[in-house]
Amino acid sequence: MRYTADILLHPKGLTELEKILIHRLHQEKHRGTLLLQGLSAHMTISFFRAALVCGWRIAILKEETPLGQQKAVAKKLGLYLLVTPFEVNGYISVNNPISASPNVLPDLEACSANPPYQWHEDECAVILFTSGSTGSPKGVCHSLGNIVRSAELFIKHFRLEPGSIILCLAPIHSMSGLRCLLIPCISQISVETPSDSNFLRLIGHIEKTNPDYILCGPVLIKQLAAYGKRILNYLTSIKAIFCTGADLDENDRDMVQNIFRLPILNYYGLTETSGIVLAETPEKQNSGCLPPPCEEVKVDTLACRTGNDLHHLIIGSPNIFLGYLGETLQRKSFFDTGDIVSLTTNNRLILQGRSSGGVKAPSTELIYPFLLERWLKSEFNALDFVVTAITVPGGYGLKVAVQSPYALNTDELNGKVNEYFGPDYIPHEWEYSEIDRSPLGKLLTCKKQS
Repeated sequence: MRYTADILLHPKGLTELEKILIHRLHQEKHRGTLLLQGLSAHMTISFFRAALVCGWRIAILKEETPLGQQKAVAKKLGLYLLVTPFEVNGYISVNNPISASPNVLPDLEACSANPPYQWHEDECAVILFTSGSTGSPKGVCHSLGNIVRSAELFIKHFRLEPGSIILCLAPIHSMSGLRCLLIPCISQISVETPSDSNFLRLIGHIEKTNPDYILCGPVLIKQLAAYGKRILNYLTSIKAIFCTGADLDENDRDMVQNIFRLPILNYYGLTETSGIVLAETPEKQNSGCLPPPCEEVKVDTLACRTGNDLHHLIIGSPNIFLGYLGETLQRKSFFDTGDIVSLTTNNRLILQGRSSGGVKAPSTELIYPFLLERWLKSEFNALDFVVTAITVPGGYGLKVAVQSPYALNTDELNGKVNEYFGPDYIPHEWEYSEIDRSPLGKLLTCKKQS
């Protein structure tokens, strides 16, 4: 099966900027990759559509990617053009700057002289980056079909109607962010991507623009719960909130749903699964558990070797990625997500953390920092914790960083940890820290308080 890139040009057609970019890319003798970094939503989608029409891959790096990691990515891309905000006005950078804008704006007929590129299902069209278990960017390679079908699934699952407006708080370099940019290209649904993440200014923006839906992470849900009735009149246009990116606190969700009288629908997906694969509906919310599978998605589990009722989560979907940048790419039907789940008595799934975090304690038993982190967050709903493995005599132990306005009774907590998990999980260190997370709840920085 093939996907023609002009599917993304409906219903708006080519913009003038896209005509310029198509004209420019057709001047290159060989196709390569457009590496985008730090562009606005408007610029990103223009480069995206133009590149795919010309048969160029798109790769999107987050703006804060360190220079060393940028270079590591560039080595794997082969021929590429780097596009940043500084090069947008007239230049695309590739080793030496090359002029991007011809003197005369090409017309639509000139741009159409070469038919839109036909993308195969086993051909990489889009590369997004995820840190994985190493902290270094791993290029997740997708076909154009994967990305388009993911956008179609999102629209269909949440029953989004023509004319709807989505306020998307997910960053552009994420799968949720990129999908939102494509939704207006394949439907009559509008998407807004505000650049200001300040909560009160965001609430004011919602009151003025009246979006129908919000796509966000648990951070916004917690903020809405904290402000409660004080901002009730600002969200009257919202029909539902779609929440993804990290654990959704059920107390926060219940409070927001009760105050604002609108459903908060949790959905789960990874960059490797083209995003959304498990998602709730207003009629079916799995409180405290992972959502049910979406249409055409299959869920399987594989028992962990530890024998403690934990399982690997495996997802089957038509939209599994082709492989990581640098690998031999091929279509896949299933993906071991690296997430660990436990099973309830009625076979629902409770997300416990990532499998990559297991380390050996001095007792030679495997311990998992994410299990302790999850437990601490459940014990202290208002606090944030980061649990990491540190080297101790004979193996590894655990270190707990906590952001808290008050001192914790760590001796008492150590006793509870011993009772709940056993002695291997008793923290070797406690540290009061400043913890910063992305709007979707992913850890950005964790620094010891000065």
